Amino acid sequence: MTLLIVIAMVQWIKLIFFQISIIKGKNHQIRKENIRYCSSQGDLFMKEIQGALHFTTQMETT
Repeated sequence: MTLLIVIAMVQWIKLIFFQISIIKGKNHQIRKENIRYCSSQGDLFMKEIQGALHFTTQMETT
């Protein structure tokens, strides 16, 4: 369980750094691409967490 939390924290930190790089991004096109990438990464991250929570609850019930 603690491993999952650590992975989650790392993912959040990565997302935050991506958002900072977007804000600092000078080129508008690059910024748009980064935002698109970030939102897709965020969706993936949420799916990962949901999957992990589902997995851990299954482990606890069995």
